Amino acid sequence: MLSQLLDVTHLLDTQIRRLSLGERMKMELINSFLYSPEIVFLDEPTIGLDLSSQIAIRSFLKNYRQERKITILITSHYMDDIEETCDRVILLTHGKKAFDGGIEEIKRPDTPFKDIILSMMNGETEKL
Repeated sequence: MLSQLLDVTHLLDTQIRRLSLGERMKMELINSFLYSPEIVFLDEPTIGLDLSSQIAIRSFLKNYRQERKITILITSHYMDDIEETCDRVILLTHGKKAFDGGIEEIKRPDTPFKDIILSMMNGETEKL
């Protein structure tokens, strides 16, 4: 049971407004899986959580996805979330797809989207 994994069983009867940010995040994650969905959309699923909770959630997501053969779409700035739970990555830059591929491919040093562009206050830009 996810509530046991996230150590919030004792909070199941508590009003949401009385919970901390981390506790609310855990409860919202539990709520996402109540009805065994085929597709789950998660936005920053580990934000505001302690390290042990982050690890537990990543492990749960990976195992749940593999066991149930569902699709989980995650938006995150935390590369650990992506690396540990995803097989495929799509990067968006200015609303356009900049990369679509496997997690190992994105980590290769020659991946083209890793260009760094320096924008200066005078309007000039320089590719590093």
